[in-house]
Amino acid sequence: MKKLLLTVLFCLISISSFAKNEVFNINNIGIDITAKNSVKAKEMAILEAQKKAFTTLLKRLSMLNDNDILALNISNKEINSILSDFNISEEKSSDVRYTGVFNFSFIPKKSSDFFKAKDISFTSIRSNHVLIIPIWMENEKELLLWEDNNIWKQAWEKFPSDSFLVPTRLPFGDLTDLSQISVNSVISKNISDIASISERYDVKDIVVTVAKKHETGLLILVNRYGVNETSSESSIFIEGENQTYGQILSEAVTQVNNELSALWKEKTITRPDEVNYIDASIEISSIKDLNKIKSLLNEITIIDEFKENLLSVDRVTLDIYYQGSFFDLKLALSQLGVTAEKTDTYSCNLSWE
Repeated sequence: MKKLLLTVLFCLISISSFAKNEVFNINNIGIDITAKNSVKAKEMAILEAQKKAFTTLLKRLSMLNDNDILALNISNKEINSILSDFNISEEKSSDVRYTGVFNFSFIPKKSSDFFKAKDISFTSIRSNHVLIIPIWMENEKELLLWEDNNIWKQAWEKFPSDSFLVPTRLPFGDLTDLSQISVNSVISKNISDIASISERYDVKDIVVTVAKKHETGLLILVNRYGVNETSSESSIFIEGENQTYGQILSEAVTQVNNELSALWKEKTITRPDEVNYIDASIEISSIKDLNKIKSLLNEITIIDEFKENLLSVDRVTLDIYYQGSFFDLKLALSQLGVTAEKTDTYSCNLSWE
């Protein structure tokens, strides 16, 4: 235990930059611990925060719930083996109490290998951004979209979505937006009007979220649109008992994002034993290009192994062994600015976007 604590505490001193793959970053873990003294309280807080961060990561990337994760009986030593670094803010301590807010970064490749070793199905592929259009329904006649007093939009503005599987962005709400889309066209589900805003924000999916008061809480109607057609419709109810309205709105934003993430996981989650192979060919103009594509492939956690097959002056072919489907590999590559198109069952061409 002492060795583990020394290793963890050393991370505080030698902080490196957080991982590029933000889905492996877990932020804002609040801890409040009371012990026989402040030193012991801080030691306990670090271990508890580390375990909470790991649980959050696993719930983000897999379909496991709290009970499933508890049954795995993962030790702090195991968690520490895949941890890159962490930092603490808002530290406070007294003689027997310690509080702090922790931010953790896990090593993507080591984390993926760890999940595979534990036979955990997971995904590490992020969706492209979706555009959120937040409408606040004060009553049946008063609908707010671009107005400054739209408290549903304000709740989304506070939401740090970039570390989630489905990152979101909001419209600017400027004159261009106002001229392209109105609250009435959104409510009436005028798909052509809704889709007209997608090009400006470089998105393929738009999520219209309508929040309205309910006697005992908040009802959220969620309509997800592709560029040309309605993709899905759902509703979420947030109980309001013993919560402020700010807390209810914050919880509602989280629940909408969780639903979007669950749908995304259904498409991209893979089993550890689901391994495929493909020959990938890409044009190169220099050793720099060769090193660049190798570096990018190293960042993709679903790739188990790759090696050079053929190398010429202007092209390289790589044997790639990866988890999941070609769709998953294509998505992961597109996140890094590389397009992949199959030429036959076991071959594809790569190109720089």
